[in-house]
Amino acid sequence: MKLDELFAVDEAHVIGSAVRLDEIPPQYRRLPVLGRGATTIALAKDEDTAILFTRDEMKSDWLRNGIHIVTHREVVVPARAHHLAGMNDIELWMLEMPRLRKLSPENARRVRQELKTFTEILTKHQHKIRNPHGVISAVSAEYDDEHPDSLLAPLFYWLLNYDPSQYHLDLGQRQFLETMDGEIVLVDPVVSSELMAIFHRNQFAGWM
Repeated sequence: MKLDELFAVDEAHVIGSAVRLDEIPPQYRRLPVLGRGATTIALAKDEDTAILFTRDEMKSDWLRNGIHIVTHREVVVPARAHHLAGMNDIELWMLEMPRLRKLSPENARRVRQELKTFTEILTKHQHKIRNPHGVISAVSAEYDDEHPDSLLAPLFYWLLNYDPSQYHLDLGQRQFLETMDGEIVLVDPVVSSELMAIFHRNQFAGWM
């Protein structure tokens, strides 16, 4: 995998969705939609709880084992088949977690500074190391040694559990939200390579 393939993916500009609204169980379809991306639909269960439907196993594991925010997780049977070839072979997960809100101006400033520092750290190691796993290891070590309290330090420690071929990083300010108490949460920093490959295969197939 090339380094630009690891670090330059922007999920917000992917065409299509890994989860269709008409796939999810009927009892959830009328819940208010909190957000929708290429791999996930987020719904409001109530004032305090969000329900996510996703096929992104990387995202599910990050929320559950990376930041321990998931209160319930289960596989659901889709109500109908997905229209994209290959998507039906991937399990559809339902996750429950606390509802979050947009960043306050103060927290947004902190996140922008964190991302600036991350870009500097990443660029430095990309210039020295030519394989993706080596870059992630070096970035993780630097955060551990020099920025242990960073919002991004837990992410790079968690990523050491995976081969870089399994994911793409997707880091931007929109990946951060905050709790009702104002604690910053990195909710969506990675995208499953498997899902991205399905999107691209189907997109190119439509051009032929």
